[in-house]
Amino acid sequence: MRPLSFFFMIFSYVITIGWGLFCLYLLSGFLKQDFLKSDFAPTQWGMV
Repeated sequence: MRPLSFFFMIFSYVITIGWGLFCLYLLSGFLKQDFLKSDFAPTQWGMV
């Protein structure tokens, strides 16, 4: 049971890090291409 638990933990960390890098990649693309070109809308940033 211990090797299975260890594998599951490592797999979870790998998925989490991959998801985080993917989100940063998408966010960087948005910031480079569309962020400065779009009009400012206070309602868009209300949750931030």
